[in-house]
Amino acid sequence: LDDARNTTHTSLSSITSKIDQMATTMNDNYRTLRQDLGHLKRDVTAAQQQIGANKCEIDRLIQVNERTNQLVFSLQEEVDKLASHSRRNNLKFFGVAESGEQESYDKCRDTILNILNEFVVDKAWYPNDIDRAHRLGRKKNSSHPRPIIVRFHRWADAMKVLNNKEARDYMRAAGLRVASDLTPSQTEKLREMKKQGQIAFYRSGKLHTKSRNAEQNNGHQNCFKD
Repeated sequence: LDDARNTTHTSLSSITSKIDQMATTMNDNYRTLRQDLGHLKRDVTAAQQQIGANKCEIDRLIQVNERTNQLVFSLQEEVDKLASHSRRNNLKFFGVAESGEQESYDKCRDTILNILNEFVVDKAWYPNDIDRAHRLGRKKNSSHPRPIIVRFHRWADAMKVLNNKEARDYMRAAGLRVASDLTPSQTEKLREMKKQGQIAFYRSGKLHTKSRNAEQNNGHQNCFKD
């Protein structure tokens, strides 16, 4: 009986010791968990603060980007206006046959002078009326001649050609076309308007549009030419 008591006492003592160890471990784990949760809470708070700061910075950068885009757009418009103004004395002549040899500036000028004196007869045209004239692009083995771009000495002379509907009609009958020297952005804008079914042209640097139901020929050759 005594041996049984001793065995039971020993077993109970062992169980109690194990329970105490488990309780100690659980308490240690609980304290560690509380510490970890505290650290996590601080990290979450810091992350939330950083997110708030980042959001403010993103909002600021968005505003800066919008202002920058507005400035770039304004500068692009200004550059395009300056480019358009610098081209105001220029006209492009299409359909002018090319010779087999290399065409010099003087030859291109003389060719244009011959065309002007033949079709635009309300004045006599001389070499000093043209500052320069040359073909655009590289020569290709094609039946389509490259256009000639002409810079007139006086803007009024360029307008005299451009606004002379009768002369342009005669040139058109001879397979010739004349058009303003538009900037790339102006050309692209006219393409967009054409896709939308609009008739568009530039006059004095300003875009004018009308529906295709209106009269096709408006008497002004600033219209876009494919």
